[in-house]
Amino acid sequence: MKYKKYIISFIPGSSGRFVLAIMDRILLGLDTIINLSEDNSAHENTIKIWGNLKFGLPTPSNNYEPLESNNTDIHVFHTHIYPKFDLINSRFKNVGIILIKPDIQDMREILFNNLTKNKNIESMNTFLKNYFYPNKNITNTMIEFEFNFKKHNKIFFTNDIYPDNCLVIKYSEIYETTGEKYLLIEKLKEFTGISIVPSSVITACKQYTFNRNEIVKQHGLR
Repeated sequence: MKYKKYIISFIPGSSGRFVLAIMDRILLGLDTIINLSEDNSAHENTIKIWGNLKFGLPTPSNNYEPLESNNTDIHVFHTHIYPKFDLINSRFKNVGIILIKPDIQDMREILFNNLTKNKNIESMNTFLKNYFYPNKNITNTMIEFEFNFKKHNKIFFTNDIYPDNCLVIKYSEIYETTGEKYLLIEKLKEFTGISIVPSSVITACKQYTFNRNEIVKQHGLR
């Protein structure tokens, strides 16, 4: 195993909790089912190695300031704040950073995921009415509404400089396959140094990808 501590950073709606559940099984060799909800959410899974890094909550702007480890076991932490690479690497010598990077063309789908999976019913109805009618393309207004008012999200789209211990996974790569292989799994295997993954991980990727493609088709998200 290349690292014993991992940080997964992603904007809401970009499948970070699914990657977290995958990492949990890969790192611990757990062949336990990854539960997916009707809206393809992985939020309800029990994560055995999450939360052991003392960051506080996953969203405050000072998220990385109190960074410290409370023991030497394997840790995985998820956050919606963009990594402060210099700070993280000054505190840890054995940390792997996983960054889920969205593209502008992913916005429509990610916004839909964020609203449905986080059960934000009032906002979801507003977005469905204003932005998700058939043939409506993503607009600058939509981008400004959701992200320009959340300044900490902009850097996920704009930055392209990363340290060697950062694995960048494009949002679209979570669903990318070559034959029977899933790009997400292949990238995580290489990054963690773990060559064998539990069968439950492969099953989950297959189901997650199928569900996602059905949702995209049903709601015209692409």
